[in-house]
Amino acid sequence: MPSTERVRKEISRILKVVQATRFEDCLPLEKGYKNLTFHAGIYALKSAENEILYIGKASAFRTRFQNGHQTLNQMFLDGRSAQSVCVVTVPITARYLDALLIIEKGLIFAAQPSYNRRIPISEVAAMQQLQPSSAGRLSEILRSLPDAVVDALEDHADTYGLTDAQVLELAIAQFLDLNAVTFGEIDRFKGLGALKEENAILKAQLKALGHPVE
Repeated sequence: MPSTERVRKEISRILKVVQATRFEDCLPLEKGYKNLTFHAGIYALKSAENEILYIGKASAFRTRFQNGHQTLNQMFLDGRSAQSVCVVTVPITARYLDALLIIEKGLIFAAQPSYNRRIPISEVAAMQQLQPSSAGRLSEILRSLPDAVVDALEDHADTYGLTDAQVLELAIAQFLDLNAVTFGEIDRFKGLGALKEENAILKAQLKALGHPVE
């Protein structure tokens, strides 16, 4: 699970996206919600006046709405039309899935949407201390590393959308075997040995063409 500081940065990023998205640039409420994707992330319901009415989380945006949305129905009962409400969706990477509930509550606390219950800061702070049970030993590993190493690993995880476990496995595997990556399902990664070999071939090709090579 990302560090508390990384989660806060993700909350800030998502809030800026939601606030900056104008009503005319939002997704309209269409029949069947087929204009929504199946990505996971945070969504917001906004009014024509650009007010954030509601913030929620979803493991799949389209499914969340197709399964029925009680708050949206309440908006209609309050006299709002489907044309006066729009949806902003902000997908997240797999790295932040375990923190999705924390992110949702942090955004609700920051934005205070009228259709969400008020979230006290104590509840947000308490949730930020939670760690998924499967990450206990991983958290111990991260705590034992120097801050600079942890920052580098988290930067790499954010850049490539990896989980903490994937980044650590990648780092350890290449320490043991330069050609190992162990992520067979992620074809964009190559072992350090393979990259060095490609670099040597490229230098040889450049040299053969008369280009200076350091």
